[in-house]
Amino acid sequence: MRKQLVRNSLVAFFNGLTTLVILLIAPLGLAAVLVCTLAVTLSSLVIGLTADRIVRFLQGTRPSELVEVERD
Repeated sequence: MRKQLVRNSLVAFFNGLTTLVILLIAPLGLAAVLVCTLAVTLSSLVIGLTADRIVRFLQGTRPSELVEVERD
């Protein structure tokens, strides 16, 4: 679970950073740029975590069970 959180946090950070750079080029106010960047960062994190949970549910196994299978 911790690896997924770190991965999703990094994806969200870089999505937010990319959005920030794009929005700073556009002629918008600073408040609009910051709000949009924060919204993209948080939505990326939430979507990534939700997608991981859906995949885990559809697989029908827990990560600990997958590790045990790989060791055999």
